[in-house]
Amino acid sequence: MIPGKQKIKLEQLILRSSAIEDFSDEHLTELSGILKEYAVIIRRLHDKEPNIFSHFVKHDLKEIKRHGQTVHEIEDISIKKQNFLSYKQAIDHSIESAIVYIKDYVSQQ
Repeated sequence: MIPGKQKIKLEQLILRSSAIEDFSDEHLTELSGILKEYAVIIRRLHDKEPNIFSHFVKHDLKEIKRHGQTVHEIEDISIKKQNFLSYKQAIDHSIESAIVYIKDYVSQQ
């Protein structure tokens, strides 16, 4: 069952993300890695069930990438910290939403 396996991977990503509390170059690199893994998982789910997971591909990933670009482009450290937190929150929210979607999807099966 693909959604169940992907749910486990998403839960592991949330755990990794929850360990990141503040901005640093190391945390930014870790968060970018989490985003890459999340994007792969969501695309797999979208390939399997496009009607259920298209929102994540079309909207969430674009919004998250926009937040990430902002973090990378800004030089002012205080603004960068604020944007980093927005970036992290966007990733966390999308992962958590995907987990809920999978739970609902699996319970309907």
